[in-house]
Amino acid sequence: MFLGFKCKNFTSYYDEAQISMLASTKEEYRGLNTFSTKFGELLKSSLIYGANGSGKSNLISAVEYMQSMVQGSFFNESIIKNCDKFKFRIKSEDEPSMFEIVFIKDDILYQYGFEISNNKINSEWLYK
Repeated sequence: MFLGFKCKNFTSYYDEAQISMLASTKEEYRGLNTFSTKFGELLKSSLIYGANGSGKSNLISAVEYMQSMVQGSFFNESIIKNCDKFKFRIKSEDEPSMFEIVFIKDDILYQYGFEISNNKINSEWLYK
């Protein structure tokens, strides 16, 4: 079960961007769109909305890029070169891009992520 995703220094995102399925403290629609787990109240559904050019598609692209790295980078090392960094700051080219996902599998909470810089994985983590 998907709980959240975040990325940094990718396409139109220089600062950290995040999707979270954790419910807020607002009571409106709580009975309609949430369910309880031992990890807290989670949303059944979520929306990404915003003006044209605000980065909605780029957030989905970040998720897709992370998926391609996890599934294919062992067989195709060129995938790492497709990390499209933020273009509007010169220093972003030298800074790492970061991707992280939080999910539940078999009633265990996992947090997995990695940082990429200079076409190399600088760090990688998996917390259980």
